[in-house]
Amino acid sequence: MSMSNRCLLFVLLVAVPGSVVMAGGIKLPPIIGDLRGDFRPFEMSSAPNLHWSSALRPAGDVHDGRVMETKIEGEGTRLRGLINLATTEDGTWQILEGEIDLAAWFPIVAEKVGEAMKGLGAKGMIILKGNGLVRAGAPSGVVLMTVREGRLGNAEGGWALEGIALTAEFLIEAEGIKVKSTTPFELAVAKISTTRFGAENLLIHGVLNEDHTIALSDARIDIAGGEITLDPTMLTLSPLGLEATMQIVNVGLQDIAALIPRSFASAQGRIDGTVRMGWALTGGFRVGAGNLTLGKSEQAIVTLAPAPGFLTQTMPKRFEPVPSWTGPLSKWLSADNPAYTDMAAIELGEAPLQVDSLTVKLTPEGDEFGKTATVRMRARPTKPGASVGVVNIDVNVVGPLDSIMKLGLNREFSINAHR
Repeated sequence: MSMSNRCLLFVLLVAVPGSVVMAGGIKLPPIIGDLRGDFRPFEMSSAPNLHWSSALRPAGDVHDGRVMETKIEGEGTRLRGLINLATTEDGTWQILEGEIDLAAWFPIVAEKVGEAMKGLGAKGMIILKGNGLVRAGAPSGVVLMTVREGRLGNAEGGWALEGIALTAEFLIEAEGIKVKSTTPFELAVAKISTTRFGAENLLIHGVLNEDHTIALSDARIDIAGGEITLDPTMLTLSPLGLEATMQIVNVGLQDIAALIPRSFASAQGRIDGTVRMGWALTGGFRVGAGNLTLGKSEQAIVTLAPAPGFLTQTMPKRFEPVPSWTGPLSKWLSADNPAYTDMAAIELGEAPLQVDSLTVKLTPEGDEFGKTATVRMRARPTKPGASVGVVNIDVNVVGPLDSIMKLGLNREFSINAHR
Protein backbone atom coordinates (compact mmCIF):
# COMPACT_ATOMS: atom_id res chain seq x y z
CA MET A 1 0.00 0.00 0.00
CA SER A 2 1.32 3.44 -0.88
CA MET A 3 2.25 5.96 1.78
CA SER A 4 -0.71 8.16 0.83
CA ASN A 5 -3.18 5.28 1.23
CA ARG A 6 -1.67 4.30 4.59
CA CYS A 7 -1.89 7.88 5.78
CA LEU A 8 -5.57 8.11 4.83
CA LEU A 9 -6.37 4.74 6.40
CA PHE A 10 -4.84 5.71 9.71
CA VAL A 11 -6.60 9.07 9.63
CA LEU A 12 -9.79 7.11 9.15
CA LEU A 13 -9.00 4.77 12.04
CA VAL A 14 -7.18 6.75 14.70
CA ALA A 15 -7.02 10.45 13.94
CA VAL A 16 -10.50 11.34 15.13
CA PRO A 17 -11.96 11.65 18.64
CA GLY A 18 -13.06 8.39 20.24
CA SER A 19 -10.25 6.23 18.91
CA VAL A 20 -7.61 7.65 21.23
CA VAL A 21 -5.68 4.84 22.92
CA MET A 22 -6.11 4.78 26.70
CA ALA A 23 -4.68 2.20 29.06
CA GLY A 24 -6.89 -0.45 30.64
CA GLY A 25 -9.67 -0.51 28.02
CA ILE A 26 -11.67 2.33 29.60
CA LYS A 27 -15.28 2.42 28.47
CA LEU A 28 -16.30 5.32 26.32
CA PRO A 29 -18.19 8.17 28.00
CA PRO A 30 -21.78 8.78 26.84
CA ILE A 31 -20.81 11.46 24.36
CA ILE A 32 -22.44 12.00 20.96
CA GLY A 33 -21.91 14.72 18.41
CA ASP A 34 -20.29 15.84 15.18
CA LEU A 35 -16.80 17.11 14.49
CA ARG A 36 -15.21 18.36 11.30
CA GLY A 37 -12.04 19.99 10.05
CA ASP A 38 -9.52 20.38 7.23
CA PHE A 39 -5.95 19.18 6.73
CA ARG A 40 -3.25 18.71 4.08
CA PRO A 41 -1.54 15.28 4.03
CA PHE A 42 2.23 15.19 4.59
CA GLU A 43 1.94 18.86 5.64
CA MET A 44 2.74 19.75 2.01
CA SER A 45 1.30 22.90 0.47
CA SER A 46 0.98 21.11 -2.89
CA ALA A 47 -1.15 18.31 -1.41
CA PRO A 48 -4.93 18.41 -1.84
CA ASN A 49 -6.83 20.18 0.93
CA LEU A 50 -9.00 17.50 2.52
CA HIS A 51 -12.13 17.97 4.61
CA TRP A 52 -12.98 15.42 7.29
CA SER A 53 -16.09 14.94 9.36
CA SER A 54 -17.02 12.49 12.11
CA ALA A 55 -20.41 11.68 13.62
CA LEU A 56 -20.34 9.89 16.99
CA ARG A 57 -23.47 7.94 17.91
CA PRO A 58 -24.46 5.23 20.43
CA ALA A 59 -23.74 1.72 19.14
CA GLY A 60 -27.23 0.54 19.98
CA ASP A 61 -26.57 -3.18 20.37
CA VAL A 62 -23.20 -2.73 22.10
CA HIS A 63 -23.51 -1.72 25.76
CA ASP A 64 -21.89 1.65 26.36
CA GLY A 65 -20.23 1.48 22.93
CA ARG A 66 -20.04 4.11 20.24
CA VAL A 67 -20.20 4.06 16.43
CA MET A 68 -18.29 6.72 14.61
CA GLU A 69 -18.86 7.36 10.90
CA THR A 70 -15.97 9.26 9.35
CA LYS A 71 -15.72 10.88 5.92
CA ILE A 72 -12.69 12.35 4.18
CA GLU A 73 -13.31 14.27 0.97
CA GLY A 74 -11.37 16.56 -1.31
CA GLU A 75 -9.65 16.74 -4.68
CA GLY A 76 -9.23 13.18 -5.95
CA THR A 77 -10.26 11.72 -2.60
CA ARG A 78 -13.37 10.15 -1.15
CA LEU A 79 -13.30 7.88 1.90
CA ARG A 80 -16.13 6.78 4.18
CA GLY A 81 -15.79 4.35 7.07
CA LEU A 82 -17.18 3.15 10.36
CA ILE A 83 -15.43 2.57 13.67
CA ASN A 84 -17.42 0.59 16.23
CA LEU A 85 -15.74 0.82 19.64
CA ALA A 86 -16.85 -0.97 22.81
CA THR A 87 -13.98 0.69 24.73
CA THR A 88 -11.27 3.15 23.86
CA GLU A 89 -9.03 0.19 22.92
CA ASP A 90 -11.26 -2.47 21.35
CA GLY A 91 -13.72 -2.60 18.49
CA THR A 92 -14.05 -3.00 14.75
CA TRP A 93 -13.50 -0.83 11.69
CA GLN A 94 -14.77 -0.86 8.12
CA ILE A 95 -14.02 1.08 4.93
CA LEU A 96 -17.41 1.46 3.22
CA GLU A 97 -16.20 3.59 0.32
CA GLY A 98 -12.73 4.52 -0.85
CA GLU A 99 -11.66 6.27 -4.04
CA ILE A 100 -8.22 7.77 -4.70
CA ASP A 101 -7.59 9.56 -8.02
CA LEU A 102 -3.97 8.99 -9.07
CA ALA A 103 -3.97 12.11 -11.25
CA ALA A 104 -4.35 14.19 -8.08
CA TRP A 105 -2.20 12.12 -5.73
CA PHE A 106 0.69 10.75 -7.76
CA PRO A 107 2.51 14.11 -8.17
CA ILE A 108 2.41 14.51 -4.38
CA VAL A 109 3.81 11.04 -3.78
CA ALA A 110 6.48 11.58 -6.47
CA GLU A 111 7.51 14.84 -4.83
CA LYS A 112 7.71 13.13 -1.46
CA VAL A 113 9.80 10.21 -2.78
CA GLY A 114 12.15 12.47 -4.71
CA GLU A 115 14.65 11.74 -7.49
CA ALA A 116 13.67 8.07 -7.92
CA MET A 117 10.26 9.08 -9.33
CA LYS A 118 11.36 12.18 -11.26
CA GLY A 119 9.61 12.48 -14.62
CA LEU A 120 6.97 9.83 -13.87
CA GLY A 121 3.28 10.51 -14.34
CA ALA A 122 0.26 8.40 -13.50
CA LYS A 123 -3.51 8.34 -13.95
CA GLY A 124 -6.25 6.01 -12.84
CA MET A 125 -8.56 5.30 -9.95
CA ILE A 126 -7.77 3.29 -6.80
CA ILE A 127 -10.81 1.69 -5.16
CA LEU A 128 -10.50 0.63 -1.51
CA LYS A 129 -12.67 -1.59 0.68
CA GLY A 130 -11.78 -3.21 3.95
CA ASN A 131 -12.61 -4.27 7.47
CA GLY A 132 -10.89 -5.42 10.60
CA LEU A 133 -10.42 -5.19 14.34
CA VAL A 134 -9.07 -2.72 16.87
CA ARG A 135 -7.28 -4.52 19.69
CA ALA A 136 -5.31 -2.74 22.43
CA GLY A 137 -5.73 0.43 20.42
CA ALA A 138 -4.05 -0.98 17.28
CA PRO A 139 -6.08 -1.56 14.10
CA SER A 140 -5.53 -4.61 11.87
CA GLY A 141 -7.49 -6.20 9.08
CA VAL A 142 -7.86 -6.75 5.38
CA VAL A 143 -7.90 -4.12 2.62
CA LEU A 144 -8.99 -4.91 -0.93
CA MET A 145 -7.37 -2.63 -3.51
CA THR A 146 -8.50 -2.32 -7.11
CA VAL A 147 -6.84 -0.11 -9.73
CA ARG A 148 -8.88 0.78 -12.81
CA GLU A 149 -7.90 2.43 -16.11
CA GLY A 150 -4.41 3.10 -14.83
CA ARG A 151 -1.58 4.68 -16.77
CA LEU A 152 2.09 5.11 -15.83
CA GLY A 153 4.71 6.71 -18.03
CA ASN A 154 7.69 8.97 -18.52
CA ALA A 155 7.32 11.41 -21.41
CA GLU A 156 11.00 12.33 -21.42
CA GLY A 157 12.02 8.67 -21.32
CA GLY A 158 9.58 7.85 -24.12
CA TRP A 159 7.73 4.96 -22.47
CA ALA A 160 4.24 4.35 -21.12
CA LEU A 161 2.12 1.60 -19.56
CA GLU A 162 -1.56 1.92 -20.45
CA GLY A 163 -4.68 0.06 -19.39
CA ILE A 164 -3.29 -0.91 -15.98
CA ALA A 165 -5.60 -3.04 -13.83
CA LEU A 166 -4.73 -4.40 -10.38
CA THR A 167 -6.69 -6.56 -7.97
CA ALA A 168 -5.00 -7.25 -4.65
CA GLU A 169 -5.98 -8.05 -1.08
CA PHE A 170 -3.62 -7.09 1.73
CA LEU A 171 -3.39 -7.90 5.42
CA ILE A 172 -2.62 -4.73 7.40
CA GLU A 173 -1.12 -4.73 10.89
CA ALA A 174 -0.78 -1.27 12.39
CA GLU A 175 2.00 -2.20 14.78
CA GLY A 176 5.09 -1.53 12.69
CA ILE A 177 2.82 -0.90 9.69
CA LYS A 178 3.15 -4.43 8.29
CA VAL A 179 1.57 -5.16 4.92
CA LYS A 180 1.41 -8.49 3.08
CA SER A 181 -0.81 -10.30 0.58
CA THR A 182 -3.59 -12.55 1.78
CA THR A 183 -4.05 -14.07 -1.70
CA PRO A 184 -2.07 -13.79 -4.99
CA PHE A 185 -2.64 -10.45 -6.72
CA GLU A 186 -3.23 -9.96 -10.44
CA LEU A 187 -1.64 -7.12 -12.39
CA ALA A 188 -2.55 -6.57 -16.03
CA VAL A 189 -1.25 -3.97 -18.50
CA ALA A 190 -3.03 -3.69 -21.84
CA LYS A 191 -0.30 -1.85 -23.76
CA ILE A 192 3.38 -1.01 -23.31
CA SER A 193 4.98 1.50 -25.65
CA THR A 194 8.59 2.66 -25.95
CA THR A 195 10.57 4.63 -28.51
CA ARG A 196 11.89 1.37 -29.98
CA PHE A 197 9.15 -1.25 -29.67
CA GLY A 198 5.79 -2.04 -28.14
CA ALA A 199 4.12 -4.91 -26.34
CA GLU A 200 0.67 -5.94 -25.17
CA ASN A 201 -1.22 -8.01 -22.62
CA LEU A 202 1.20 -8.09 -19.71
CA LEU A 203 -0.18 -10.35 -16.99
CA ILE A 204 1.51 -10.94 -13.63
CA HIS A 205 0.51 -12.97 -10.57
CA GLY A 206 2.38 -12.75 -7.31
CA VAL A 207 2.39 -12.29 -3.55
CA LEU A 208 3.59 -9.30 -1.53
CA ASN A 209 5.68 -10.47 1.40
CA GLU A 210 6.13 -8.72 4.72
CA ASP A 211 9.85 -8.15 4.01
CA HIS A 212 9.05 -5.82 1.06
CA THR A 213 9.62 -8.43 -1.62
CA ILE A 214 7.18 -9.77 -4.20
CA ALA A 215 7.22 -13.45 -5.12
CA LEU A 216 6.23 -13.57 -8.80
CA SER A 217 4.63 -16.92 -9.59
CA ASP A 218 4.17 -16.19 -13.30
CA ALA A 219 4.45 -13.32 -15.76
CA ARG A 220 3.82 -13.20 -19.51
CA ILE A 221 3.66 -10.60 -22.27
CA ASP A 222 2.83 -10.54 -25.99
CA ILE A 223 5.50 -8.92 -28.14
CA ALA A 224 5.81 -8.82 -31.92
CA GLY A 225 3.42 -11.71 -32.44
CA GLY A 226 5.24 -13.93 -29.95
CA GLU A 227 5.35 -14.42 -26.20
CA ILE A 228 7.86 -13.83 -23.41
CA THR A 229 7.35 -15.46 -20.03
CA LEU A 230 9.32 -15.14 -16.81
CA ASP A 231 10.22 -18.10 -14.66
CA PRO A 232 9.12 -17.72 -11.01
CA THR A 233 11.35 -15.16 -9.32
CA MET A 234 11.58 -12.52 -6.59
CA LEU A 235 11.12 -8.77 -7.05
CA THR A 236 12.64 -6.53 -4.38
CA LEU A 237 10.92 -3.23 -3.61
CA SER A 238 13.66 -1.60 -1.54
CA PRO A 239 15.77 -1.08 -3.54
CA LEU A 240 13.58 -1.78 -6.59
CA GLY A 241 15.11 -4.57 -8.65
CA LEU A 242 14.47 -7.82 -10.50
CA GLU A 243 16.52 -10.84 -11.63
CA ALA A 244 14.71 -13.31 -13.86
CA THR A 245 14.98 -15.84 -16.67
CA MET A 246 13.02 -15.02 -19.82
CA GLN A 247 11.56 -17.70 -22.08
CA ILE A 248 11.22 -16.29 -25.60
CA VAL A 249 8.83 -18.02 -28.00
CA ASN A 250 8.20 -16.98 -31.61
CA VAL A 251 9.09 -13.31 -31.03
CA GLY A 252 9.42 -11.15 -34.13
CA LEU A 253 13.00 -10.55 -35.26
CA GLN A 254 12.02 -6.98 -36.14
CA ASP A 255 11.89 -6.10 -32.44
CA ILE A 256 15.37 -7.47 -31.89
CA ALA A 257 16.48 -5.38 -34.87
CA ALA A 258 14.96 -2.34 -33.16
CA LEU A 259 17.33 -2.90 -30.26
CA ILE A 260 20.38 -2.95 -32.54
CA PRO A 261 19.63 -0.18 -35.08
CA ARG A 262 23.28 0.22 -36.04
CA SER A 263 23.29 -3.29 -37.48
CA PHE A 264 19.94 -3.99 -39.13
CA ALA A 265 17.96 -1.56 -41.25
CA SER A 266 15.04 -4.00 -41.30
CA ALA A 267 14.29 -7.59 -40.38
CA GLN A 268 11.49 -10.12 -40.42
CA GLY A 269 11.26 -13.60 -38.97
CA ARG A 270 10.94 -15.23 -35.55
CA ILE A 271 13.29 -16.16 -32.72
CA ASP A 272 13.13 -18.52 -29.74
CA GLY A 273 15.37 -18.84 -26.74
CA THR A 274 16.18 -18.30 -23.09
CA VAL A 275 17.90 -15.22 -21.64
CA ARG A 276 18.75 -14.23 -18.09
CA MET A 277 17.95 -10.57 -17.42
CA GLY A 278 18.11 -8.06 -14.62
CA TRP A 279 16.63 -4.65 -14.01
CA ALA A 280 17.17 -2.07 -11.28
CA LEU A 281 15.76 1.40 -10.79
CA THR A 282 19.26 2.83 -10.48
CA GLY A 283 21.22 0.67 -12.94
CA GLY A 284 18.57 0.03 -15.58
CA PHE A 285 18.37 -3.09 -17.77
CA ARG A 286 21.17 -5.65 -18.10
CA VAL A 287 21.49 -8.85 -20.10
CA GLY A 288 22.72 -12.11 -18.63
CA ALA A 289 23.57 -15.54 -20.01
CA GLY A 290 21.32 -16.95 -22.69
CA ASN A 291 20.80 -18.49 -26.09
CA LEU A 292 18.69 -17.33 -29.03
CA THR A 293 17.97 -19.25 -32.22
CA LEU A 294 16.06 -18.60 -35.43
CA GLY A 295 12.46 -19.81 -35.34
CA LYS A 296 11.12 -22.22 -37.97
CA SER A 297 7.63 -20.81 -38.45
CA GLU A 298 8.51 -17.92 -40.77
CA GLN A 299 11.14 -17.12 -43.39
CA ALA A 300 13.69 -14.65 -42.04
CA ILE A 301 14.82 -11.72 -44.18
CA VAL A 302 17.24 -9.04 -42.99
CA THR A 303 18.71 -5.89 -44.49
CA LEU A 304 21.94 -4.60 -42.99
CA ALA A 305 22.33 -1.00 -41.94
CA PRO A 306 24.73 0.77 -44.35
CA ALA A 307 28.32 0.06 -43.31
CA PRO A 308 30.81 0.57 -46.18
CA GLY A 309 33.64 -1.95 -46.04
CA PHE A 310 31.87 -4.26 -43.58
CA LEU A 311 32.00 -7.15 -46.08
CA THR A 312 34.32 -5.84 -48.84
CA GLN A 313 37.30 -4.50 -46.91
CA THR A 314 39.52 -7.48 -47.84
CA MET A 315 37.95 -8.18 -51.24
CA PRO A 316 39.37 -6.92 -54.60
CA LYS A 317 37.02 -4.76 -56.61
CA ARG A 318 38.49 -5.98 -59.90
CA PHE A 319 40.49 -9.00 -61.04
CA GLU A 320 43.83 -8.15 -62.70
CA PRO A 321 45.32 -11.26 -64.36
CA VAL A 322 48.56 -9.40 -65.23
CA PRO A 323 50.61 -7.11 -62.96
CA SER A 324 49.67 -3.44 -62.79
CA TRP A 325 53.19 -2.45 -63.92
CA THR A 326 52.27 -3.63 -67.43
CA GLY A 327 50.35 -0.39 -67.77
CA PRO A 328 47.37 -0.19 -70.17
CA LEU A 329 47.51 -3.94 -70.76
CA SER A 330 46.71 -4.55 -67.10
CA LYS A 331 43.66 -2.32 -67.17
CA TRP A 332 42.50 -3.71 -70.53
CA LEU A 333 42.62 -7.30 -69.25
CA SER A 334 41.09 -6.55 -65.80
CA ALA A 335 37.47 -7.42 -65.04
CA ASP A 336 34.94 -6.45 -62.39
CA ASN A 337 34.67 -8.82 -59.43
CA PRO A 338 30.94 -9.73 -59.39
CA ALA A 339 31.20 -10.93 -55.80
CA TYR A 340 32.43 -7.49 -54.75
CA THR A 341 29.45 -5.83 -56.42
CA ASP A 342 26.99 -8.13 -54.67
CA MET A 343 28.70 -7.86 -51.30
CA ALA A 344 28.85 -4.07 -51.57
CA ALA A 345 25.10 -3.98 -52.19
CA ILE A 346 24.57 -6.13 -49.08
CA GLU A 347 26.77 -4.03 -46.78
CA LEU A 348 25.15 -0.80 -48.01
CA GLY A 349 21.68 -2.12 -47.19
CA GLU A 350 20.64 -2.27 -50.85
CA ALA A 351 20.26 -6.08 -51.08
CA PRO A 352 18.31 -8.12 -48.49
CA LEU A 353 19.53 -11.46 -47.17
CA GLN A 354 17.48 -14.58 -46.57
CA VAL A 355 18.67 -16.00 -43.24
CA ASP A 356 19.12 -19.75 -43.05
CA SER A 357 20.33 -19.82 -39.46
CA LEU A 358 20.98 -17.32 -36.67
CA THR A 359 22.29 -18.16 -33.21
CA VAL A 360 23.23 -15.83 -30.37
CA LYS A 361 25.08 -17.09 -27.30
CA LEU A 362 25.44 -14.70 -24.36
CA THR A 363 28.12 -15.32 -21.74
CA PRO A 364 28.43 -12.03 -19.82
CA GLU A 365 31.09 -13.45 -17.47
CA GLY A 366 33.16 -14.53 -20.48
CA ASP A 367 33.65 -18.03 -21.91
CA GLU A 368 36.96 -19.94 -21.97
CA PHE A 369 38.21 -17.53 -24.63
CA GLY A 370 36.98 -14.38 -22.87
CA LYS A 371 34.06 -13.83 -25.27
CA THR A 372 30.92 -12.33 -23.73
CA ALA A 373 28.77 -12.99 -26.81
CA THR A 374 28.93 -14.93 -30.05
CA VAL A 375 26.65 -14.25 -33.01
CA ARG A 376 26.58 -16.55 -36.02
CA MET A 377 24.44 -15.89 -39.08
CA ARG A 378 24.28 -17.89 -42.30
CA ALA A 379 22.37 -16.16 -45.08
CA ARG A 380 21.88 -16.01 -48.86
CA PRO A 381 21.22 -13.02 -51.12
CA THR A 382 17.60 -12.81 -52.22
CA LYS A 383 18.66 -11.41 -55.61
CA PRO A 384 18.22 -14.08 -58.33
CA GLY A 385 21.48 -15.08 -59.98
CA ALA A 386 23.68 -13.43 -57.34
CA SER A 387 27.33 -14.36 -57.66
CA VAL A 388 27.59 -14.87 -53.89
CA GLY A 389 25.94 -18.06 -52.75
CA VAL A 390 26.31 -17.91 -48.98
CA VAL A 391 27.34 -15.21 -46.51
CA ASN A 392 28.62 -16.41 -43.13
CA ILE A 393 28.92 -13.70 -40.50
CA ASP A 394 30.58 -14.59 -37.21
CA VAL A 395 30.69 -11.93 -34.51
CA ASN A 396 32.76 -12.43 -31.37
CA VAL A 397 32.26 -9.82 -28.67
CA VAL A 398 34.86 -9.32 -25.95
CA GLY A 399 33.90 -6.84 -23.25
CA PRO A 400 30.62 -5.43 -21.96
CA LEU A 401 27.53 -6.97 -23.53
CA ASP A 402 26.31 -3.60 -24.78
CA SER A 403 28.91 -4.06 -27.53
CA ILE A 404 26.58 -6.58 -29.09
CA MET A 405 24.29 -3.70 -29.97
CA LYS A 406 26.85 -2.83 -32.64
CA LEU A 407 26.82 -6.42 -33.98
CA GLY A 408 30.38 -6.47 -35.23
CA LEU A 409 30.80 -2.83 -36.18
CA ASN A 410 33.54 -2.57 -33.56
CA ARG A 411 35.60 -4.73 -35.99
CA GLU A 412 35.86 -7.62 -33.50
CA PHE A 413 34.47 -10.12 -35.98
CA SER A 414 35.34 -12.68 -38.65
CA ILE A 415 33.61 -12.82 -42.04
CA ASN A 416 33.68 -15.50 -44.74
CA ALA A 417 31.81 -15.22 -48.04
CA HIS A 418 31.79 -17.76 -50.83
CA ARG A 419 29.67 -18.70 -53.80
